[in-house]
Amino acid sequence: IKGSTISSNWLDKYGKPILDRIIRSDTPYETAMRCAVVSVDSTMRSNVTVGPPIECLFYRKDSFAPHEQYFKLDDSHPYLAAVRESWEENIRVAFEHLPSLDEVFKGRE
Repeated sequence: IKGSTISSNWLDKYGKPILDRIIRSDTPYETAMRCAVVSVDSTMRSNVTVGPPIECLFYRKDSFAPHEQYFKLDDSHPYLAAVRESWEENIRVAFEHLPSLDEVFKGRE
């Protein structure tokens, strides 16, 4: 995962929670790469020092091939726009479906 100005600690501060919730040892590479795009894009939204392009390369462990998949997304790439729109919409829907705090506040009045 590479953004144009990602600092060495960007992952711990911004994108890591997304990766931690999605990536498992058996996650298919396409899913992992989509997760990486969402992670870096979320970092860009939270940290103005991180910006496009987003470059993603998949290399299979112990492979002699240089890489299996690679792409580079600039800020105006249609895929990045679609991911941003979908993530924004769906994370809001997921948030609205979280349990209410009403039960926590009962008895505190």
